[in-house]
Amino acid sequence: MGDRFHILQGLELDGHVRPLVFDIGDARSLYFNFDGLQSSMKRGQPWVLDVDYTKTMMGFMLAKPQPEHILMIGLGGGSLPKFCYHNLASRITVVEVNPHVIALRDEFEVPADDDRFRVVRADGAAYVQNLPPIFDVMMVDGFDEVGQPPQLCSHEFYQDCYQALKPGGLMVVNLHFNPTFAPIRQSISEVFEACVESVDAVEEGNCIVFASKRASLSTRSMSLSWTLQNLNERAREQLAAEFQRILAMLKTTEGQRRLANLD
Repeated sequence: MGDRFHILQGLELDGHVRPLVFDIGDARSLYFNFDGLQSSMKRGQPWVLDVDYTKTMMGFMLAKPQPEHILMIGLGGGSLPKFCYHNLASRITVVEVNPHVIALRDEFEVPADDDRFRVVRADGAAYVQNLPPIFDVMMVDGFDEVGQPPQLCSHEFYQDCYQALKPGGLMVVNLHFNPTFAPIRQSISEVFEACVESVDAVEEGNCIVFASKRASLSTRSMSLSWTLQNLNERAREQLAAEFQRILAMLKTTEGQRRLANLD
């Protein structure tokens, strides 16, 4: 199959941008504009995590290896939904506001809705308002053609996420290093009562924030071997090295905190 380009940038219906889809070699990629990649998929292996930061986001499994219900805000090309659907037994709810992104779900081989997987068209911030605590994990990776929408990084949004998590539940947020990073990180820390850790992704410019509801994120309660035992061989091959890297970074951070407390 030859390279294929859908140049649709700038076309908008109902205020939503139509994505660009590029096929180059064995990769199918989704962009909102030419400034940044939104999602990438290996054709023939749609369940593989092809962008490194998505592997970092899966680090929640070190603290929550068997989540019953996962909420994902932002569909994109469906990398994380597909991986979790094929490799975990969790129920998965994906919220996406852009109908043109949802319309591409077949091109990116996103699973059809069934008894444990569904895609909901809604604004993520509005969706989590006034929800009871029903989710074990919430993954926030919602971006538009400008960047992260303000409503998905507000103090009120993080409060709503906190309320929608079960006790001990985890929120995982993909953030970009820019002038808004520090205040957003501080807002998450305030809402989650400092039960928060940050891990730089392998790609320059991404930081993944893990926030736990009423439970510390200590490496003493994390087991790499136990976490990997809950995955099939295909998933272990993708995540083992990244989980080791995350644990090493968290242990370094814990050591630095202990030294600081001695001063």
